[in-house]
Formats: sequence, structure tokens, C-alpha cells
Amino acid sequence: MIERLASDRINRYTTIDLEVAQKNHEYFMSVYDKEMELAIAGINLSINDACIECNETFQYQESRM
Repeated sequence: MIERLASDRINRYTTIDLEVAQKNHEYFMSVYDKEMELAIAGINLSINDACIECNETFQYQESRM
């Protein structure tokens, strides 16, 4: 949608349907944000996990944002 909104081409999709593209972009971003939150919430980190390549335990640091 971003590419379509920023296109310098002149055709039906970039001129007449510009409002539809903007609404679709907003909708897709809202769905993306919700799904990303669910995906991140579903990640279960265990302190006992180890790196597959080197077999070292990883360090868990919480972000304070």
C-alpha cells in the first residue's frame, strides 16, 4: 500500500482509488500491529535455553522502554 500511495504513475489505482488505498493501508497496519503483539506475547523464553550454534546459555535482558 505504501508503494501504491507513493507511486508517481498516473492511473486509476494511483488517482481515483487513492482514498481506498489510504483506508486499506490504515486497516492493514492496524491488523499488523495486533498480530505482531500476539506473536511477541507468544514467545516463551526460558533461561535454560542455549544457543544452537555454540551451545552457550543466552543472556536475558528486559527492555525498559
